[in-house]
Amino acid sequence: MKKLVGLGLSCMVAYATTVQAQTFGEDCRAYAKAIYDVAEARDNLDDPSWEKLLELHPILVKTKEREGRGFLYAQMISLRVINKSASPRALMNNSYESCLSSTGLCMLYNQACGPK
Repeated sequence: MKKLVGLGLSCMVAYATTVQAQTFGEDCRAYAKAIYDVAEARDNLDDPSWEKLLELHPILVKTKEREGRGFLYAQMISLRVINKSASPRALMNNSYESCLSSTGLCMLYNQACGPK
């Protein structure tokens, strides 16, 4: 009986980890798409507006609420403070790869950001 309970708990932990990984991957994908649109708007003289981008991409709002650094990154692109000449596709690809590989928890959720 103990083995069955242990096996059941192991399956639940594995399922929860898989669900979290799927959600994390989906959040990284949504964030990368948002960065693409932010860069497109930057290149189109702020069309759509920042407020409209927030409506179109709830991941940006979630990132802001969690105080993730990715929100500030998106704002800086929008304001032309950084990556002024980088293409939207390049920014999207870099954001997605970076999110998945190392900085995603900090960018999106303000977790594992290192010493404060």
